[in-house]
Amino acid sequence: MRIVIVEDEIRIRNGLEQIITKMTEHQVVATAVDGEEGLEVIYEQLPDLVISDIRMPRMDGITMLEKLREAGIEVYTIFLTGYSEFEYARASLRLNAEDYLLKPVGVETLLDALKKTEEKLLQRQEEEISVQQLISAILSTNTERDKTIPLLKRALRLTEGDSISLAVLRFCGDGENPAERMRTEAEIILKENGTFSRSSVYLLPGEREILLLSTDRHSTAYMRNFCLHQLAQSLRFDGELMVSYGEIRQLSELPGCVAELEKRFLYGFGMEKPAFLDEESARPDSFAEIVYPSKLEQQVRRQIRMGNFEEVWDLGQQFEKEIMYSDGEPGVIKEYTFRMMTAAIQAAEMDVEEKTQNIFHDLISNLITADTRLQLVERSQIVWNKFLEKQTGVLPVVQKQTDNEAVRIVAEMIRRNYAEDISLSEAARAVGFTPEHLSRLFAREMGITFSSYLTQCRLNIAKRLLTEGNQKIYEIAKEVGYHDTKYFNRIFRAETGKTPMEYRRQSLWEN
Repeated sequence: MRIVIVEDEIRIRNGLEQIITKMTEHQVVATAVDGEEGLEVIYEQLPDLVISDIRMPRMDGITMLEKLREAGIEVYTIFLTGYSEFEYARASLRLNAEDYLLKPVGVETLLDALKKTEEKLLQRQEEEISVQQLISAILSTNTERDKTIPLLKRALRLTEGDSISLAVLRFCGDGENPAERMRTEAEIILKENGTFSRSSVYLLPGEREILLLSTDRHSTAYMRNFCLHQLAQSLRFDGELMVSYGEIRQLSELPGCVAELEKRFLYGFGMEKPAFLDEESARPDSFAEIVYPSKLEQQVRRQIRMGNFEEVWDLGQQFEKEIMYSDGEPGVIKEYTFRMMTAAIQAAEMDVEEKTQNIFHDLISNLITADTRLQLVERSQIVWNKFLEKQTGVLPVVQKQTDNEAVRIVAEMIRRNYAEDISLSEAARAVGFTPEHLSRLFAREMGITFSSYLTQCRLNIAKRLLTEGNQKIYEIAKEVGYHDTKYFNRIFRAETGKTPMEYRRQSLWEN
């Protein structure tokens, strides 16, 4: 279990931590000296168990637990009490604390309380996993559905006549395994919203989607408002989240409905995000027919062979305008983009080391998996930048000047706040534009996308820190705005062809 200890007496606090650390396999992830500090670390760590004193300065343990419950955070709690506080603690059973231990706490007493709490936690996890497994089984196979559906119906406490609302939420940005984070935060939001008493959240196959299943009989309009405003904004995935909504009458319809909802994400390609997709917004007749610009490809090939790479960049911008921002079917747009990028690399007859070839292969493959137009544009810009850098030996200049006031404001916002979680949507709100309009304007004025500009600012600082100091890699990653070190390593390698450690070693060797 992951445990937080909240205790104002340092001797008791340290003693509890030592017992747990030395005599169990549990982990003390944080400690706090009172309820106010306890709230902060609990919000941050979301532990399995909180061990808390009752009487503390600033905020007592009972008040702290009440505030956690109000925030929708359900965490197992063990209170520490003195003899004079014991009856007061017993009177607080309404908060469902797991146990009350009298001070001074004996070792065996503490270990016994931890064991009982762990058993409750495991039982709850088994119950949750069982529902998750039932849903996964129904979605993945036909053979056992007749047996599985009645089990799921009982687990969800469905009655005859219940209509079931389904919302599949897809995270369209980059990052490591966002689905688990989405599920955790979505569960908290549902608990905070009193009108969703019969709703649950489940993971779908892959790492980017969750399923919201509700039998609360809300209207489509209500679900749309909840998903786009409360849920999307609280998840902080605005600009990167798509929600596909539908309804079923029987659990046997679940596999077909989920499959249909996932197909609808195709129609969210060019919509503003967060996007809500229902039968009305996902229409097959909404796409226009587009033709691959063969003459433009011929011009790109010819300018590459002549070494006119400024012309190549301009032709790339023309392709972006004619094809990538067209109303064509998303699969066709991505296919044409892939085809144009491949043609450019073939025209250059690039004889490069295997490592660089792998980088280009990965970058171009990312085009096919883009969920949104903005993603496709940003990823294609990365390919163009890497391609032109390889041909000319010149890095794209992120400090390019522009006369456009809005773009200048956004560029300065990035340069000053590169270490923060800056999103295109946030920047667009700062200058009063839609994300799509800002993305197009920024790329046109700066010759580089918003995402690429932010990445280059961060990586330029990271390169300096790698060569000038002795900070650890994870410290540098955090300092330049990447809280996931693995993701930082992947981005750094995609941009430079080296891991941060390899880059540092090479720099030291050259100097």
